[in-house]
Amino acid sequence: MRVPRLYGVIGTLYTTGADMRPVPVRVSDEAKDRPLSYRDHLLRPWFLASQLVRELRGVTVVDLEREIATACL
Repeated sequence: MRVPRLYGVIGTLYTTGADMRPVPVRVSDEAKDRPLSYRDHLLRPWFLASQLVRELRGVTVVDLEREIATACL
């Protein structure tokens, strides 16, 4: 059975500001939507997740347009 494993999250990393309140950490545009693995220690002290990411293994990538064209014959 193929079960997708939890990998990590996509969201916003925060750090402690001068007044001890959370302040978002600025990241580059290319790193903005990169998933953060649960194994990564950057989850501390705060990370506000907006999306859950699963890791797929043992799957086959298919061309959907070709599959649809073949099915319509």
